[in-house]
Amino acid sequence: ALMEIVNWFAEAIYGSTDLVVYLSELGGCDLPSRITIYTDSFENKDLITAYLDEWNVGRDEVDQIKYTDTVGLIMTMVNTLITMITVALIVFTSISLVVSTVMIGIITYVSVVERIKEIGVIRAMGGRKRDVKNLFTAETVIIGLLAGIIGIVVTYLLSVIANIIIGSITGIYTIAALPAWQAVMMVAISVVLTLVSGLIPASAAAKQDPVVALRTE
Repeated sequence: ALMEIVNWFAEAIYGSTDLVVYLSELGGCDLPSRITIYTDSFENKDLITAYLDEWNVGRDEVDQIKYTDTVGLIMTMVNTLITMITVALIVFTSISLVVSTVMIGIITYVSVVERIKEIGVIRAMGGRKRDVKNLFTAETVIIGLLAGIIGIVVTYLLSVIANIIIGSITGIYTIAALPAWQAVMMVAISVVLTLVSGLIPASAAAKQDPVVALRTE
């Protein structure tokens, strides 16, 4: 009897006893305003967004499905942040490489100045300009090779320590890693940079006059 009275008042006020009518009168809607989709992998997420994009092709704006890829936005922000950090590290690394190249060139030039008499002796004993140049070039190559090897060894040791520390916190023990081909490439770059930095001092040493070099104390 009570429900009949409620339905009678509802029909008198709203003109219907349908719940949809009540909802509409209260400002609601009988259709869902949004749908949240959860996937178990990034591959499935990409499939869903691709399907929605394909659905929207050629349709009017009213019939199109507007969606927000929350995970995609987060991944884009993370990738942008990683790119910025990578660029900053590359810039700082490039500056350090330029400075180290200049310093190696200065060290080689100082070595040439301090060994002028030795250069004179080599030339007096029949050594050619090429021999003197190759001597200082070999020294710079050895410096670059040893520097690269020491840097790679230190990197691997620090990687092991970093992985142990990070792994004890996150459970992931492979955060810091340096592939072998990258290590070889970095050693080669170190050798090339030191070789370039020693070209001018080595050429200056080869041009020394043997007579003047022998008189130098």
